[in-house]
Amino acid sequence: MKTAYIERIVHGRVNGLRAKYYTLLELENLDPETIVTNNTPTHQRIDQEINFVWYDNPAPNIPLERFAVLWEGILNIEHEENYVFFIDVDDGARLWIDGTLIIDAWYEQSLRRFYSKSIKLSKGFHNIKLIYFNKGPFAAIRLGWVRESGFTEIIPKYHFITNSKDFIVIKGVPRSFKVELWNVAKITEATSINGVVILPLHGVKSPIEGSIKIIDLDGRTISETRFLRDIWGGDVFTLKL
Repeated sequence: MKTAYIERIVHGRVNGLRAKYYTLLELENLDPETIVTNNTPTHQRIDQEINFVWYDNPAPNIPLERFAVLWEGILNIEHEENYVFFIDVDDGARLWIDGTLIIDAWYEQSLRRFYSKSIKLSKGFHNIKLIYFNKGPFAAIRLGWVRESGFTEIIPKYHFITNSKDFIVIKGVPRSFKVELWNVAKITEATSINGVVILPLHGVKSPIEGSIKIIDLDGRTISETRFLRDIWGGDVFTLKL
């Protein structure tokens, strides 16, 4: 058991943003937070780019004239520079980068373009959130940016990253052994059933920084990964004994 080690065999990160599509039951006094907290998503998927024009239902069981979408994930910046973001939208939307609201276009309106102020972003990962609603027979939302050079484009899919699942899988774990995910404190745990552990993330956003421990029936740690800075929902690990 002393030579046991944990190896990642599948990476759970994928290009795109996690999308939650909502059917709006109430069309008056719409608020972004109440849309998310008071409604259950009718449909979920991963959208690789935000570049949509809809003349029909945007997703299964989602009516064109009364829906909203929440996109969340990671914006991967390859070069530190100043960026101006824009959205083309009909009806309304709001955009946040790293928790800061940078575009507020939360109105009923025909198709218009809205720009953010210039924002300097460092190389690496940044949190991004975009929420959108539509109340008419035509719907559109596009998300793009203007680079320092003046080059303008819809943000390509390879700049977006999200987790493919809401859990981590660890294979090869003896029956009834426990797996724990730790940062400073324990984040989550689960027990092996038939050699496989499904470790739920309980809404913890990826990427997660931490380590994975395998605990035997006597409560001893038989294997632990090094401290990882890029654990993603959908990752698959295997225990090598």
